[in-house]
Amino acid sequence: MIKFAKPMIGEDERRRVGNALCCDRLTEGPLVDQFETMFGERFGGYAAAVSSCTAALHLAGLTLKAGVINVPAMTHPATALAMKAAGHEVLFDDCEENGVSTDCGVSVDFMGQQAPHGYIEDAATALHLKGYGNIACFSFYPAKQMTTGEGGMVLCRDEDAAKEIRSMRAFGKPDFSRFGLNYRMSEMSAALGIAQLGRLTEFIERRRENEAVLRETLKDFELIGDNYAISVLVEDRDTIREQLFEAGVETSVYYQTPVPHTPYFGESKSYPNAERISSQSITLSIGPHLTPSDMVLQGALVNELLLSEGRGLSATILPYPSLKRATTSQS
Repeated sequence: MIKFAKPMIGEDERRRVGNALCCDRLTEGPLVDQFETMFGERFGGYAAAVSSCTAALHLAGLTLKAGVINVPAMTHPATALAMKAAGHEVLFDDCEENGVSTDCGVSVDFMGQQAPHGYIEDAATALHLKGYGNIACFSFYPAKQMTTGEGGMVLCRDEDAAKEIRSMRAFGKPDFSRFGLNYRMSEMSAALGIAQLGRLTEFIERRRENEAVLRETLKDFELIGDNYAISVLVEDRDTIREQLFEAGVETSVYYQTPVPHTPYFGESKSYPNAERISSQSITLSIGPHLTPSDMVLQGALVNELLLSEGRGLSATILPYPSLKRATTSQS
C-alpha cells in the first residue's frame, strides 16, 4: 500500500525521547528551550513551542485586539475556529483557483503554496518556504513535513510578541498578569522535534524529488500544491478515490468542505473556487517515506483512471506489488 503519510522515526528520535523520559522534568524543561532556539535560528525569528498548530493560531489571535478578521474559505476549520476562540468575528474570502488566499488578515499557505502574508500566517503545511509574516504558525502533526507527535510552533518577528505567547501558553506565567491557558509542549515532544528538525532538509529534498516526478507523470492535469502534497482536480472524485485505494494508493482530500459551509458556520454564500477544490480534488502523497518509483505508479494509475473510457481500472494496471504479495500469501 502507498500510504498517504508515515512518520520518519529513526534511532536518533528514539534515543532522544528515551533520554527525555529519564529526566526529572517532563515539561517546562531545557529541551523545549533548545527546540525553540534551533527553530528560531533556522527560520529567522523568535519561536514559542506549543501543543498544536491550533493552539499556535489561538495564541496568535489573542495578540490582536478582538475585531473583524478575514480568513480564507479554503483551509482547515482550525484556522477559523482559533480566531473565533480568540474573540474575533470571522469573515470568509474565496481563494484563488489554486487555493491560495489573498488579502486576508490570516493568510494560509494552502498545500504548501506561499500566500501573501497576512498579519497571522497559517503555515501548517509550509516548513519549506524561505520567509514568513509577522506571526507564523506551524504544525508538527505526523503527516506534516516533520513531527513531534502532536505539537506546533509560533514564529514571531518581534521578540516581545514571542514573550507574550510564551506567557499565554502557560496560564500567564510568570506573574499571571495576563490571560493564559495550558498550551505547553512536553519535553518528550521537544526531544522528538530536535531530532526531526535536524533531518528537515533531507525530508524537504525527498519531497521535492518526489513532487518533480509526480508532476511530470501528471503533466496533462491541473495540479495544486508545493512540497507538502499534490492535489489533482477531477470529476467523480469519490469514485476515483475508491478505485485508487483498491489499487493500493491511499489518498486524502484538502479539504472536504469550504469552512463557511460547515455546519458550525452554516453560510449559504457561494465561494466558487473553494467549492470547486473541495468537490474535485484528490490529494496524493509526496512524503519522504515514498520513492520516485511510487510516484510513477501513482501517476500511472491516475492517468489510467482519468483517461480510460468509463474511468475504470484497465486490466493492464496491476495493484501495488505489496498488496499483490499480501493477497498471494493469504490464499
